Amino acid sequence: MNKNLLITYPGISKRAEFYSPKAVTDLLKIHPEGLMRYPYFLSQADSSVENIDQLFSDIRNGKKEVSGPFTIVHRTRSASDLLFEECDYEGISIGLETDGRKLPELPSRSEIESLLGKEKTFIVVDGRQYRPNTEVFGFQNVYDDTVKTIDGLKLLGVPNDGICLFATPEEICIEVHPLLFGIDVSRELAAKYKSLLIKLTGIKSGDRRWLKTYDKTVLIESSDPNFELLVPGSAHPRLHRPKVSVGQSHFAYGPAAFSDYCGKKRTQEETLKEFKSWLKFIETSFEPSPKLVEAVAELEKSSPDLTKAVTKPSAAGREGGFKPFAEEISLVADEFPLADTVIPSPFQELNKSLGGGFASKSLNVIYGSREEGKASFLLSVALSAVQKYNVLFLSGDMTQKEFGSRILARFKKMTNSDFSAKAGLPGNELNELRKKYSESLSEILKTLSQNLYFRGADSTISSSDVSQITELVKLLPSDRKNLVFIDGISSNYAGSDFFSELKTQALQKDIVFFVSVHTDGLPTQRAHLIEGTDLELLSKCQKHSDAAIVLQSDRTNLQRFLTFAQGKVDPAVAQKIEGSMLKSAGEKRRFDTYSLLRIIHARNGFRQMILYYYQRDLFRFFEGPAMPVSRA
Repeated sequence: MNKNLLITYPGISKRAEFYSPKAVTDLLKIHPEGLMRYPYFLSQADSSVENIDQLFSDIRNGKKEVSGPFTIVHRTRSASDLLFEECDYEGISIGLETDGRKLPELPSRSEIESLLGKEKTFIVVDGRQYRPNTEVFGFQNVYDDTVKTIDGLKLLGVPNDGICLFATPEEICIEVHPLLFGIDVSRELAAKYKSLLIKLTGIKSGDRRWLKTYDKTVLIESSDPNFELLVPGSAHPRLHRPKVSVGQSHFAYGPAAFSDYCGKKRTQEETLKEFKSWLKFIETSFEPSPKLVEAVAELEKSSPDLTKAVTKPSAAGREGGFKPFAEEISLVADEFPLADTVIPSPFQELNKSLGGGFASKSLNVIYGSREEGKASFLLSVALSAVQKYNVLFLSGDMTQKEFGSRILARFKKMTNSDFSAKAGLPGNELNELRKKYSESLSEILKTLSQNLYFRGADSTISSSDVSQITELVKLLPSDRKNLVFIDGISSNYAGSDFFSELKTQALQKDIVFFVSVHTDGLPTQRAHLIEGTDLELLSKCQKHSDAAIVLQSDRTNLQRFLTFAQGKVDPAVAQKIEGSMLKSAGEKRRFDTYSLLRIIHARNGFRQMILYYYQRDLFRFFEGPAMPVSRA
């Protein structure tokens, strides 16, 4: 393919023109300042395209063959950049203060622009006041973020000579040769590059907007088809300094020396050399890097519809501002009423009650007094989700061995009472039994997902300390959604502030929390109604939680359920329910009981009471019939 660059510069009669790469050298002599290019190379046939916006759309949607290096730009970020950039920053709050008062919400973009022209208006970032043009993330941050990205590229198998670096006093541009990906021309190049950029720099898809995490200075749009890049050798129109080539050795001298090097004036001959250096890099031939090719293939497997990665989530957050409800809801009309992904439980009726399953970025609270089966219920949900998600299980009651025993009991149908009853056997028999149990545990561990993590009562982690929990979550692999199960929280800790902290973390870091709370004995006289203690529980959690569940286990709950459902206990119906639930448990009758699980709050579903058959020694639940729960 005859590859052309799409070029724009100050004073151009049209918005952009096509040039062969070598022809840009002469253009640079005429327009030494503000000469820009778009990231992708196009064919000669594209030079006749009149609708540039349509061309960009075709590249973005995989309808046009393109080539070009993988580009990542890091740039200093001012307070106004943070305010207007169409992404959020994890853990950073951004607001506006004018005439000494802080606005409760950001107004519309036009209103913000008007306010920023006033002398007494400040952008507030994490409680600190900034003038709009004041740097929040300076060149030191750009330097550090670039180093991390280069290290990430090397881990993916990119050789030193496969990376080309150019910089100005406020940005560093990384380019990776396309042949290292095994790609000459491709329709999916823009989508693949955007997905790789997101992966490399820790970007997440937030609530309708991208979310920057540890890399705060990366420009998310670096690989977008319509992103303007300063041509190497061309002077920055504001800084009046050219974009110059830098080597990885320049990073050894520190950011101050690096910035000084980039800020020096260059002669025209020197600036032309900068462009020729870039041109030489582009024309160099490389063999594909197997590790890099494999990494991109893995991205395609995890995100098969790569075109979605190119399209930014809508900027309905900050840019939307304070608007009439009708206008705000129209921004999310395609998601209304329920379009969030859900995490299904292993129980069909419960999923139905919750609107398909547990919501993303949610807080789900399970109440019950001690020994009601809360930990067993959480374990059921955790083990059903662990193949697809990272699962961190924290317990304030169980030790590591106790947790392992529960898993062994579930999989091998061997109860804790089995273990303790046989502990008094003679030495040889006991050793044989231990060997058998050890082999059983080893067998289970081979099939147990590597995505399950546990910290219990024998660790130094406090299951009620939200800051410790979030630090643990940071250690989990970054390629999956994180589910955190917190078992055994005392009702003394589980107040509105605790739930508020968890919900904030759920929203900011895309976590799903499950919390079981020990309560005093709960009333069961009219469990089909929401009243009394239920209302007290809701007053603590309803504002922050997405689901609230009360669990009560008792041998007589089958009779209670029938009484609530039909006003009497019909022995024939009771026998039929008992038989079907026993059958679902594989006819294994142990020290079993029945549990009433009552959904007293479901933000995306409805209130319901579900009868469960609970094998207490095997820590297993089997779902039975359900009935609606109403308010008294």
